[in-house]
Amino acid sequence: MQDVTPLTQKAAKVDTQTGSKDTPGLQHRREVLSSADDALGRDDEYVELLEPLDELSFKRPGIQSGVFRNLRLGKYPYEARLEIFGMRVADARKEVSRFIKECLKLEIRTVAISFGRAKERGSHAAWLKSYVAKWLKENESVQGYHSALKHHGGLGAVYVILQKSERKRMETLERHQRRMSQ
Repeated sequence: MQDVTPLTQKAAKVDTQTGSKDTPGLQHRREVLSSADDALGRDDEYVELLEPLDELSFKRPGIQSGVFRNLRLGKYPYEARLEIFGMRVADARKEVSRFIKECLKLEIRTVAISFGRAKERGSHAAWLKSYVAKWLKENESVQGYHSALKHHGGLGAVYVILQKSERKRMETLERHQRRMSQ
């Protein structure tokens, strides 16, 4: 070891430009993160803990029964899926909020959220399941949700139907008007 020479370390240079402008991508990420708190409830609020075998089901007034039945039966293929199992509750809340906003922006209507299946009442997955049910109810963009079919995650996942965009709503209206006029 006598003939070994130590490596010379150069002093780290830190760029301290205070007048630098944020890139559009960075501005967008900051907006999404700051508005994530508005879209969903807080993760430190009380939530009633659900049982591991509880089926999740929620439908807003105004959603057609046939649409909800098809969602419940898994007849609408989900266009996007979010997996949050193993995440901390605070991180999961941010991810769910970000995911819903992104889906709305991309005009995606049906999605699946997987939080894992709980084996016992106090497990981490049971907490996530309980919070996800609460957050989805609080989000006005969510029209309804139901526990997934077994091959899509069963009681450890939910199908979610989101609001239609204004453009999609107009397309549907025009399609029905053309059909009615024929």
